[in-house]
Amino acid sequence: MSADAATTTKFGHVDVLVVGAGISGIGMACHLKRKQPDRTFAIVDSRDSIGGTWDLFRYPGIRSDSDLHTFGFEFKPWTRDNAIANGDEILDYLHETVAENDLARHLHLGHKVVRADFSSDQARWIVTLERASDGEQFDVTCGVLFSGAGYYDYARGHTPHFEGREDFRGQIVHPQLWPEDLDYTGKKVVIIGSGATAVTLLPALAEKAGHVTMLQRSPGYIMPIPRKDPIANSLRRLLPSPVAYRITRRININRMKLLYNLSQRFPKQMRRLIRRLNTMVLPKGYEVDTHFNPHYGPWDQRLCVVPDADMFKAISSGDASVVTDRIVRFTEGGILLASGEELAADIIVTATGFSILPFGGIALEVDGEPVDLPSRMVYKTMMVSGVPNFAFAMGYLNYSWTLKVDLVAEYLCRLLVHMDSHGYATVTPHVDDPTLTRRPFLDMESGWVGRSKDLYPQQGSHGPWTVDQSYAPDRDRLTKAPIEDPALKFTAGRGRLAVTGRTTTPTMIAVQGRPTRVRIVGDPANPPLLLLHGIGRSLEDWAPQYARLADTHRVIALDLPGSGFSARVPEPTTLEVLARGVLETLDTLGERRPLHVVGNSLGGAVAMQLLALDPGRVASLVLVDSAGFGAKVALPLRLLALPVFGELMTRRTTRGGARMAERLIFTDRTLATGARIEHAMDIAGQPDTGTVVLETTRALATVRGIKPEWRAQLAAAVTKHPRPTLVIWGDRDRIVPAANLETAHRVFPHAETQLFTGVGHMPQLECPDDFAARVLAFLADAEPMPAAKGRHDDARQEELDGQH
Repeated sequence: MSADAATTTKFGHVDVLVVGAGISGIGMACHLKRKQPDRTFAIVDSRDSIGGTWDLFRYPGIRSDSDLHTFGFEFKPWTRDNAIANGDEILDYLHETVAENDLARHLHLGHKVVRADFSSDQARWIVTLERASDGEQFDVTCGVLFSGAGYYDYARGHTPHFEGREDFRGQIVHPQLWPEDLDYTGKKVVIIGSGATAVTLLPALAEKAGHVTMLQRSPGYIMPIPRKDPIANSLRRLLPSPVAYRITRRININRMKLLYNLSQRFPKQMRRLIRRLNTMVLPKGYEVDTHFNPHYGPWDQRLCVVPDADMFKAISSGDASVVTDRIVRFTEGGILLASGEELAADIIVTATGFSILPFGGIALEVDGEPVDLPSRMVYKTMMVSGVPNFAFAMGYLNYSWTLKVDLVAEYLCRLLVHMDSHGYATVTPHVDDPTLTRRPFLDMESGWVGRSKDLYPQQGSHGPWTVDQSYAPDRDRLTKAPIEDPALKFTAGRGRLAVTGRTTTPTMIAVQGRPTRVRIVGDPANPPLLLLHGIGRSLEDWAPQYARLADTHRVIALDLPGSGFSARVPEPTTLEVLARGVLETLDTLGERRPLHVVGNSLGGAVAMQLLALDPGRVASLVLVDSAGFGAKVALPLRLLALPVFGELMTRRTTRGGARMAERLIFTDRTLATGARIEHAMDIAGQPDTGTVVLETTRALATVRGIKPEWRAQLAAAVTKHPRPTLVIWGDRDRIVPAANLETAHRVFPHAETQLFTGVGHMPQLECPDDFAARVLAFLADAEPMPAAKGRHDDARQEELDGQH
């Protein structure tokens, strides 16, 4: 399905609702798709096609005013020759991004957000949408609301009042509403304005018009740059595209930083440099100081760029000119100026800017109370004080817009992982610093910025409340700084676990008085399926499988006692202790039915121990790269059994160590993402993790490998209580080598086996589609069992055993 043909059907609840299908919305959706693959989201836009600004503006010559190696997304290289790209090239790039990331099925075009009310009781947004095709309004809900709507009012541009406008006999056009049939061939065109739109229009119109005049009240800084980046294009010929893109992106970011910093520190010298560049591309004797000598310093307002000096070439050829003067009034045949001159015009283009509409004009409420934006403050330039579970993207004024979008999306994904990990349902920025002083959100002299000062929340004087127009500090605070912050207030989930949707976030519950993190997905009426993770890991190890398995099963996952973010059982950790903790969690959840149990690594051994403890609770087993078959296991795990050395290994995990461990797990090392490494660090930092890893390893293994008595105990249990069993392995597992699979048929003579090629220790993450298909096919053939009445009920147990 193409982006333009995206669905317009209703939808119910999603984890994240993205407002806007332009660069910000598409960028946010891609980050969710890549870094939160099991999270549901939808993208809504009032327009009937994607692209936002790049679909709205259709005036001649529309192009970017920054290079596409920084204006493009971090994850998708810009591979065209033009660094300063035309509007149609940018639209093609966005359509490619939508197609490559399978976003069309998440798009709901022609849907305008009318209002959004956050319910603290339900911990979700209730969002009213209006469908453009028939005007029908309906409500949807979401956990997090994200505005990628930018700051334009898409319905109207900004045009000041001009005396005598009604007297003009020609045509008046605003660039935002450019008529498709406007014929300017051979005509006299006057462009009112001196910003990016005006300097873009002048050379484009000059190609066909009789003459084009740019009429400006005061000059702005305009700098010629090459349309094609020779360094970028050379690197792309020499290096793989992703590598060349990363290098070019870094070079250009530093170039923008240098230009901005030099402008701020040495404004006189930079003014002279820009004037010299202008003089070099204009006719000799041209009045540069009249038309290109602003009254303000470089970058006090946004600096305009013109590719290949096209504007200056049009002026030099005589096809265009610049007039600096004030407008007295429009006349029948043109514009009367303060100097007394009358500019003749057939067409007047009012390139006078755009109207501001924060967050797409959404009427935000919290528990029925309207949010007064100007009275609020912005947190890290992406959240609003006192507004829960809301984020937005607002690009830089002095860097490429998309650089900020990537950072905001990265932070929001980190924030969602943090909330999942701790069972939080809401996050709200709160201002409690009495020393903060306020100033406008956007602090620049440009006219459109001045018109927006009373519309947006304010920024503060220090801390996370500042609005940095600098990429490096933003990158540090949005992608590296800890999520936990005194200015952020979190609330825990309310434990509504019996959900019917395809996904829900993890929630903390009390099991025998200890906090335990669980995640439940799918219809409660479906057969239950239990997912168990490996040693020192968490339920995130099953992330892609929740949505894949939830169509036919009620999927239950948990952090094992002392692992992830669950508290440990108050006794030394053994396999039996972990299995009893799982059973107690199931009892707390009220899940008494026999379960299909899927266990990865140590989780496979825990699954077998469940069968030994309470056979009536286990309907079938899926053992994934499971411990408990053979003696072979990775050297780092065996070393944990050594005295002193094991304590040193588990005492502190460095980022380098976490990165190495994550890469050891996967054959495809790109899966060892920054988010996964950070999550591993977070888990390693929990108070129980090191102790549980150490105790579990020493209970089950020695430096030589897995203890024979432990393997024999598990083998006896599964022999006594045979169940339908599927054993899965990755042939390139470096944690529990695939050689252990050879013993599967000795322990489980009735078991099915599946070996995935080119896959490491976690097939569920490395080949998620194939993994889910194999598991679901196996479960479809596994015989269902009746519900057990209670654990260790011997008479009932004999009856259940007899059924198998």
